[in-house]
Amino acid sequence: MAVARDSLLTNDYVNHFAELVMLLELVIESPHLIEDIRNWTPRSYCEHIGRIGFEPADSLRQAYERLEPARRAMLDAVSGDANRLGAALRSTIADANVAPARLPGIVRIGCEGLHDHIRRLAAILANKPLAQIERNELISQSDIDALLAAA
Repeated sequence: MAVARDSLLTNDYVNHFAELVMLLELVIESPHLIEDIRNWTPRSYCEHIGRIGFEPADSLRQAYERLEPARRAMLDAVSGDANRLGAALRSTIADANVAPARLPGIVRIGCEGLHDHIRRLAAILANKPLAQIERNELISQSDIDALLAAA
């Protein structure tokens, strides 16, 4: 697990979302992975590091708590958006009523969105200047639903 020197945060958190992207990209050719997608759960940064289960989790949590308020707010907002998108994708993909022909479009739209969030999270965790990190407006659940319905 890598820890950024400047922020003392771990970029391991982006792996939580990268795992979902990998599963989504493979599910069309390997439908048995739907069960793995069903088992993916949204997690905040602190929930994720809490699952580490050994000493570094405490120092990582303390580093999070010491973050400048603007950086912590952006981390929480971007991870919240990514978690909402991931949960919506999980529900949509796991829905037995989704037509197989819609799956590629859902996966494409979902992976594009998750890649954008992963890029932002990585920059936040690496302590890049906040002004250089693109922050889209919060994604509402109705926006997510509309995107997935259109796929």
